[in-house]
Amino acid sequence: MPRVLVVCEFATLNGGERSLLAVLPTLQRGGWQVEFLAPPQGALAESLRSLGISVVGARDELPQVLAANRYDLVHGNSLAMALHVGPLATTAGVPSIGHLRDIVRLSGPKISQLNASTRLLAVSSAVRDYHVDQGLDAAKTHVQYNGIDLSNFLPSPLAGEGPGVRGNESSELRKELGLTQNAKLIGLVGQIILRKGQDTALAALVPLLKDDPLLNVVIVGERHSEKPETIEFERGLHAVAARERVADQVHILGTRTDITTLLPQLNLLLHMARQEPLGRVLLEAAACGVPVVATDVGGTREIFPRGIADGAMLVAKDDAEAARDAVKTLLAEPIAARAMGMAGRRRIEAAFSVEQAAAGLLRHYNETAFGPHEPGCSLALRD
Repeated sequence: MPRVLVVCEFATLNGGERSLLAVLPTLQRGGWQVEFLAPPQGALAESLRSLGISVVGARDELPQVLAANRYDLVHGNSLAMALHVGPLATTAGVPSIGHLRDIVRLSGPKISQLNASTRLLAVSSAVRDYHVDQGLDAAKTHVQYNGIDLSNFLPSPLAGEGPGVRGNESSELRKELGLTQNAKLIGLVGQIILRKGQDTALAALVPLLKDDPLLNVVIVGERHSEKPETIEFERGLHAVAARERVADQVHILGTRTDITTLLPQLNLLLHMARQEPLGRVLLEAAACGVPVVATDVGGTREIFPRGIADGAMLVAKDDAEAARDAVKTLLAEPIAARAMGMAGRRRIEAAFSVEQAAAGLLRHYNETAFGPHEPGCSLALRD
């Protein structure tokens, strides 16, 4: 059985970690023994243990782990880890994959470090094109979309009757927040950080909140960064709600473990990211039949290439007025919003299922470790 060592930097579960966890069972069924270098404590380690997957050390132990074990492949699960993995795996004579999940400016030496990987996977064409323009090796850089488990992310049972709560349908989230069942919920979901644009989203929504006492905003996510500007950014969200006297309608919930049941209870998702390689929450919300208003940045257009016809109204980044108009339209036209949400579900079914993502990653594993698959030659025969 071939072995792969996956290297992760952080103990938290953000989009990159969740996307990999979703495909691990398929990798195992495909014949791979998967082990991790990751922080030994935290949400990621707990999730891996629940899947029976070993954490054999921390990322800084990569040289020693490679020297002491025979691996067929090393997988750096983020751009930062690809920088770390590529040169070390090359020195050890082990094929490697670097996963590019960010759009960031890189120096020439860092591009060379990435090019040391045997194969590079970008989560969208936007990510690939950005880094190839910086000098990344185009021949070894492939687009591999993330996928969503469509059996976990499902529309509301009454999604055919409109977004959000319909009729006598009970919403646990509204009960939790002390709201009436006819309250309207707009979700802002993502890590609390300037890049995710929660400040612009809140600026767009404040006038609507003042005009409609039934309208509420649910902010889901956590601030991981300890940079002073990020701490101030988080404080600013609280300050705006208090200053504008809408704090009772702005619910900051932090990290949630019930995202699969929380999303279908939203009337819509507002995602004003200033950059987004391929937003996982956009995939999740669309899979749940939730209408989306999002910025047309990064890989978002690849998720919703036809805009409304694929489940999303796309606006320019930092354009609070355009976002406000889009939200108003969806709230005022529930039939159109319902149709848009279900179009999003169909789009995710067609292009972003976890089965598609897992099959693609399994192919990349096999080809990187063993070369192109030969007809009639099974992975077991090549092991």
